[in-house]
Amino acid sequence: MNREGRGWIAITLVTLVVLAGVAAPVLGAGDGRYRISGADGRAVEGSAEVTATQTPESTASATPTDSATPTATADDSTDGDADGAAERRPGAKIDSSLGTAGGTAQSGSDGGGVAVAAASSDDAETVEVVVELDPNATRTGRDAVRRVLGSEAVRGGHGRYVEATATEAQIRALANESSVSYLRAPARPVSFAGSDGTTEAVETMNVSELHEAGYTGENVTVAIIDVQQFDLDHPAYADRIAATKDFTNKGIGGSGGHGTATAELVGETAPNASVVLVRVNRLWQFYEAVEWLEANTSTDVVSMSLGWYNAGALDGTSEMGDAIDRSVENGTVWTVSAGNSANGDHWNGTWNDPDGDGRLNVSGSREYFTLDARATNGDVPLGIYTSWNDWPGTDQDYKICLYETSDVEGTTPYKCADGPQDGSQRPTETIGGTWGGVDSDGDGREKLYLTVENVSATERADFDIFLGNYLTFSESATKTRSLTLPATEPNLLSVGAVDVTTGKLEGYSSRGPTIDGRRKPDLVAPDNVTSSAYHPTFRGTSAAAPHVAGVLATLIDANSRISPADQQIRLRESARLVGSEPNNDTGYGAVDATRAVAGLGSYDLPPDGRLAWNGTYRLDTGGGPAPDALVVSAPNATLDGEGRAFDAGRADGTALSATDDARTLAVRNLTIRDGTDGLDVSNATVLAVRNVSVEATTAMTATNVSNVTVADSALGGTATLTNATVVRLSNASVDGDATVRSATTVNATGVRIGANASLVGRTGVAVRDAAIGGETTLDAPEGNVTVVDGTAAGDVTLAARNGTASVANLSAAGMPSVNASGRNLTLALGDASGAPNSSLARLSAAATTTYRTNDSANLTLRYDDEYVNESVVGVWVRPSGEWTEANASLDTEANVATLESTENATYAVFGRGLPAVSAPDGVAVESEVESETTAHVDVENVGKANFTVLDSDVEGPDADQYSLAANGTGNVTPGGAATVSVSFAPNRTGTANATLFVSTDEFGVLEVRLNGTATEKVTPTPTPTPTPTPTPTPTEEPDDGGSSGGGGGAPAPAPTPEPTPTPTPTPTVTPTATPTPTATPTPTPTPRQTPVANPTITPVPERTDAANGTRTDGPTERPTTAATEAAGGESGDERTDTKAPGFTPLTGAVALVLATLALVRRRG
Repeated sequence: MNREGRGWIAITLVTLVVLAGVAAPVLGAGDGRYRISGADGRAVEGSAEVTATQTPESTASATPTDSATPTATADDSTDGDADGAAERRPGAKIDSSLGTAGGTAQSGSDGGGVAVAAASSDDAETVEVVVELDPNATRTGRDAVRRVLGSEAVRGGHGRYVEATATEAQIRALANESSVSYLRAPARPVSFAGSDGTTEAVETMNVSELHEAGYTGENVTVAIIDVQQFDLDHPAYADRIAATKDFTNKGIGGSGGHGTATAELVGETAPNASVVLVRVNRLWQFYEAVEWLEANTSTDVVSMSLGWYNAGALDGTSEMGDAIDRSVENGTVWTVSAGNSANGDHWNGTWNDPDGDGRLNVSGSREYFTLDARATNGDVPLGIYTSWNDWPGTDQDYKICLYETSDVEGTTPYKCADGPQDGSQRPTETIGGTWGGVDSDGDGREKLYLTVENVSATERADFDIFLGNYLTFSESATKTRSLTLPATEPNLLSVGAVDVTTGKLEGYSSRGPTIDGRRKPDLVAPDNVTSSAYHPTFRGTSAAAPHVAGVLATLIDANSRISPADQQIRLRESARLVGSEPNNDTGYGAVDATRAVAGLGSYDLPPDGRLAWNGTYRLDTGGGPAPDALVVSAPNATLDGEGRAFDAGRADGTALSATDDARTLAVRNLTIRDGTDGLDVSNATVLAVRNVSVEATTAMTATNVSNVTVADSALGGTATLTNATVVRLSNASVDGDATVRSATTVNATGVRIGANASLVGRTGVAVRDAAIGGETTLDAPEGNVTVVDGTAAGDVTLAARNGTASVANLSAAGMPSVNASGRNLTLALGDASGAPNSSLARLSAAATTTYRTNDSANLTLRYDDEYVNESVVGVWVRPSGEWTEANASLDTEANVATLESTENATYAVFGRGLPAVSAPDGVAVESEVESETTAHVDVENVGKANFTVLDSDVEGPDADQYSLAANGTGNVTPGGAATVSVSFAPNRTGTANATLFVSTDEFGVLEVRLNGTATEKVTPTPTPTPTPTPTPTPTEEPDDGGSSGGGGGAPAPAPTPEPTPTPTPTPTVTPTATPTPTATPTPTPTPRQTPVANPTITPVPERTDAANGTRTDGPTERPTTAATEAAGGESGDERTDTKAPGFTPLTGAVALVLATLALVRRRG
């Protein structure tokens, strides 16, 4: 081979090496379906077996059961560093729930436990394992998991927990990693479940009345978390699914099942609530679900009929409780099932070993529990969950063992759970798997024997033992403290079950108290109800919890502002006692929806507009439509508009009315519009209207209302108050007729009342600081009428025929004020016709006194002395017919006349008036030449006597430009005016100044300047119409595949504007050449996202959209959460290990060496 050929071979080799280095990127943990995120390294995954709540009866049994997820049992070995190095021994990191991976089983066979095969086998059996990482080394730990197991083995995770599949050898290898804290089996939930139709609990919980009132959960969202599928076409909720989320990768939809049953009960209890359906089957998935609900939905209520064994402390301090607390703080209320463990499935007690042999003495000298085992398909699924109250980490080491005989001292146990507890492990032991013992009598039931044994504990522990579906305690079972997680948590509602037909507590319903002594459950609700998913009925606390969730939805519908804490308080306080007092069996009692809503005290407007419960109503509708009108039937109700307006939906109806059941009604901070009638209240005790504006023809009608108060309000129509005891008007206005009939007392302060008002108070009428329209009557048939500081636009009458009429500083008909006081008196103030003679003018209001008996009154008439000859002022009286001068005291300094009225007559102050004139100094007028404009000059009489205009004339340098159109001659009475009209018709441009002279009999000649301006007459010039420029032909666009007309394609180029035509002096306009439009470059279309087949993540609409019941099936990107950021910003499976994918320093070095050798060789 020649040199050139060898050179090409060298270059080829170099190229191959380089290409080998640039291989496909190495991804992090996962296969693209999962994201692993952390939350500040805090543990959020329980170490327990999580099971879906079992049904107490086999006919209503829900899956999965313990047999579906068997838990291995084995003793941990003591291999590892024998010298006690700082790092924990590998065996101490492996929970006994992982079977023989943690040690050597005591029995000769695995007994159905999950034993893993040797690592050397290519087809070694794998098990599901949860890897708990060191909180301070989560990234290193995830790398270790991927390195030991491979990315394809990772199933998912949350925070510092990773779920994967692993062989025994791989589990041991992970235990040797310093970043791995613990390994255990996954924790799964249990469901507490026990004919088509609506649940009977709608009646027994008194929900029907709420439905009739329109409280049906409208605009409220309820999330249902379950382990099984949901029927997405179920008529109880199908049209109101707001979102779905499947964390199990097994699918969210399917017929029947526990999920369908719980969602069905929510939908029937709150028929207009939106639902979010969530499926989980691991504890870490539960944490993921809580975060997803908070980040992606507007969930108001969560219903979860699931429980977890050995997942955390039962004293209200578990990590599950922490997650729920955060959700509650964000505005979500939780309702969970209490559990079904009170009927032989639970034992609670304290360590007792009087003989010191290391075994718990269960009863007397007996050192074992006898278990009744029920087989299925020939085997007994085992589920034994033991915990002691020494969380979160314990050094009190116990184990549990299962025997096939009661001779626990003389035989080898069938299976033991002996996980290490040396200070940091959880205080739990779990036996799972199956037992395939011989059924000696063929009845499908056998006996097993359980012991609790001390390994190295030095303190007395407090134990709780729970049994799965196929085991029960033959004796020694305890009902107390049988609640499972999270029902023991404080900030949620845990719900027990009562039979819907009898109202009695179900025997299996778990009881309290909690370990720390709190009362639980909180409530009980019906089970044994009709269900389409269970036949014949749905039983268990799984049925009870969704009923309460539905009631909560109606509660929020009634008051959208109620907090989760107040919702819980309201349900507890309104519950019907089951027993004589609240207790640890039934909590505060059976949930009662109507009582809960009736006691809220604060409400949104109900859809039907009926204010039926005592409390305060706001104009909130929770996003729903407002009612057309409001009807109050509650005995004690307040409508608070909070400064907003209520628009009546019917223009021909009453906006706000009250039935005879309404006793006290307060309306405040509200504007009422668009109704013929505003307020209409009858037969009530109290009506209080404050800061209310009513825009209606009939603003307010109150009949047979004992106490009426209208304050700081504006009634824009008529107001009629009849048969009231007390009427109080304060800072109020009535634009229309104001009528108060047959009231006992009327008090008005700072009011403005329109004309034709009538205020009748049987024992008294008191008015202060009032502005009263004309023709107003204030009448107290049996008492006093008092008016202080007011004005009347016209005549006003005060009638106190059996009392005292008292007036202080009341002016009427535009005249100065009057003071008066008299017994059995009717006093009318206002105008008076005629005068004693033509030379006298009335200077005061006319006061007419009418007495029921021979009484008298003191009158003080203030008078106006402007334009008056005070030498001729006096008080005149007219009993009938002619005026005569009265005997009165005059104070000409204060302009006051004082006298005693002793007869039925009219009194007024008259004086000789003087004329007074008011005219402008000058007027400006403007006109075009050869046109005419007329200016008007008013000469007003502002005095109290007549004067006469004798003549008018125009003189001055430009007088020829003016002429008189009207000279205004004649008599001018007080308050009148003479109008002189001057025409301005200029014949030249510029200013034209002259003087108007007006001659009078009293004031001589008045002069008014005339300032004219003449402008040139404008002749309009015709404008030629330009010839339009031809429209340019648009450039044909390149074909974009038809995408420009819809979304997703490139936009069409912008059209080139047409040129503007330019007018020319000649009639013919030459068209401007059309410029060629510049082609607009077409943007490169953005590739459309490839559709995802059968997406399991449903986009979550806003709350208002969710109410429409529309479900969208498109995929949704998962938002970045705080947990993801806390984990170092990576998303688990999506992180690459190098910046240049596949190109490492080693491959670069090799490439460089080979390239150098090739060049040297070629030169040689």
